[in-house]
Amino acid sequence: MRIFWAILLNLAIHAEVARTDNAEISIIGFNNYIETPGEVQLGYRFKLTPGWHTYWINPGDSGGPVEFIFTEGNAFNISDISWPGPEKIPYPPLMTYGYTDEVVFPFTIDLKDLEDKEITIKTRFLVCDEICIPEQTELVLLLKNKFLNVTENSSLLSKWLGRLPLRAPPDLEIKKEQQKLAFSFNDIDEESYYFPISDKEFDFSSPQVQTNNTLNIKLYT
Repeated sequence: MRIFWAILLNLAIHAEVARTDNAEISIIGFNNYIETPGEVQLGYRFKLTPGWHTYWINPGDSGGPVEFIFTEGNAFNISDISWPGPEKIPYPPLMTYGYTDEVVFPFTIDLKDLEDKEITIKTRFLVCDEICIPEQTELVLLLKNKFLNVTENSSLLSKWLGRLPLRAPPDLEIKKEQQKLAFSFNDIDEESYYFPISDKEFDFSSPQVQTNNTLNIKLYT
């Protein structure tokens, strides 16, 4: 057994980490040793300069979402990213949505075989504090000798998978009343907030008002 693990450690490859002026980006997973072909859960980890933020799929009143571009085809059959629930990032009178300090964007790869392969992934994103700076960098995802060059971090990946949106409960009621949308559900309280995917219908800067298990959201006139 000791000899077997010594061989594995010898074959392992270093995890890829890309750095910009305000971010450190890597790919994390549950395991970096792949025993059989199939789907593998991974995540792009963005570790930002403390206090800085980047944006959700709908950034709100300003900003823009992160982009990933495959420059050499898609040998890993990489999925689109999933978007964990964001936080409110107010800039009065504006409201934006995103992630401060750190975020992991989950995605999957679907390995048809375990032959050695690699792909270059280009990412473009905004990172902001009092100002916004566009940044970009590249990551190389590599499978060699059944090892992926990713960082094993089960707890962090599980944490961000747990922040993915769930399907709305069947007893949620939605009504459109004049220039507002009303969500009614027993679990709605003063902490509830609706993050809209659409950037064309909602007035993000207006307060969302909760009364009697109903959340009222202003629409654009």
